[in-house]
Amino acid sequence: MLQQQKRAAARREAAPEPSEPAWPLLPVGYYHRDGTPAPQPVRRRPITDEARIRRVGRLPHVVFHSDALNSPFFREVPVEGRCEALQRVLELLLRAPSKGTVAIGPAAVTVTGKKVTMTLTTDRTVVRTLNPPEPGNRKDPPQYRAKNWVKARELSRQNGLAP
Repeated sequence: MLQQQKRAAARREAAPEPSEPAWPLLPVGYYHRDGTPAPQPVRRRPITDEARIRRVGRLPHVVFHSDALNSPFFREVPVEGRCEALQRVLELLLRAPSKGTVAIGPAAVTVTGKKVTMTLTTDRTVVRTLNPPEPGNRKDPPQYRAKNWVKARELSRQNGLAP
């Protein structure tokens, strides 16, 4: 028993300290979609219907927490462009059932799709986190690329296929 405790203590000492991310971070807090700081949103009644979650989660009153904006997924996105990037991710994942799956839990709503996992509060007022999946055989997790998060209609307009 004493040896096990000594080994555990030695492992804790040998474990590297978690380091700060190498990319620029936003200060802790809430942010509007335009990137300006927002007050903590007022708690609302929880929503449990998936269709309503998809509609309400895309409304302008939804704010972003700095944990989501400072995600490793956005490590190459400049600080001033992260709110727009997160808004594109939110819009695309919540827009249609084929784009993202919604899991409703007692503490949070989890939306997964296109290799990312996003959590929202149960009342759909805050996007709390955005996490890319753990890296498999690659060293770095996936990162945000704007071209992958464009709606089909916008993409066809960019390519000159639609009016």
